[in-house]
Amino acid sequence: MVKSIIAAILSDTNFIEKIVHSVIAKVKELVESLMAIQDEKISELEDKITQLEASLTDQNLFVSKLESSVKILKDKSNHLEQYGRLDNLRIHNVPEIQDENVHNIVMNLATQMKVELHSHSISVCHRTGQAKNGKPRQIIVKFCARSERNSFLYGRSTLGSSNPVFISEDLTKLNMDMLIKAKNRLGSKNVFTRNGKIYEKQMKI
Repeated sequence: MVKSIIAAILSDTNFIEKIVHSVIAKVKELVESLMAIQDEKISELEDKITQLEASLTDQNLFVSKLESSVKILKDKSNHLEQYGRLDNLRIHNVPEIQDENVHNIVMNLATQMKVELHSHSISVCHRTGQAKNGKPRQIIVKFCARSERNSFLYGRSTLGSSNPVFISEDLTKLNMDMLIKAKNRLGSKNVFTRNGKIYEKQMKI
């Protein structure tokens, strides 16, 4: 009897079609539901990505402003340090002897260059740094007046190219690095300094 009932049901094409349509409808409903959930998740992820991108942009802008501020402070610090060195000069390649009197060395060099310099014109002078490759340490001289410092500096032209002793301005580390790079790029003879600033011929770098 059961078999006959099942056989009767299976032979009813309308019933089979209804079942198939019902299954298809349920599957379609399930797929649409899953797609809706997926679309919602994707939308949420897109929103989070947008927020993260905005946050990253803000952070990059902050870092950029911070770097700009640091550079400005660094430039100001370098300018102030260089300003504090404007009365200084450095003397290179003066042989170093034991128990030497650096003050007398500077005065004798002034006489050699025919520069009028009084003993009280020098605020302080001493060797600085460390001897490297057998070269003597530099002598740094702080003058009491800018005019006396300039006279001493301009007197270096009388030493001649054969004299190993030479005189330079007292540059900050940053400016010295810039000077070395400029000399390497343009050639030593095409670069000079004046009051702590670096120039190429008549053009300021």
